[in-house]
Amino acid sequence: MLFVPVDGNMTLDMEGMVEVLQAIKAPLMVPMHYFSSYTLHRFLERVRALNWQVEMAAVPTMVVSKTTLPATRR
Repeated sequence: MLFVPVDGNMTLDMEGMVEVLQAIKAPLMVPMHYFSSYTLHRFLERVRALNWQVEMAAVPTMVVSKTTLPATRR
């Protein structure tokens, strides 16, 4: 599991971050540091274009364990 800073301001720009994510191949990525819904949705649209599965939860919590990690990138 990887927490991904996607603001593009104090971190890598979006294309640089996507390049790193493609290299790491984490099975689960959680975007963070997006500061606005525009920035978050821009990032999500970019990774959807790569055919990565995107899920949005109705609640701001999740439970993850080694046995429940997805086999494919999400």
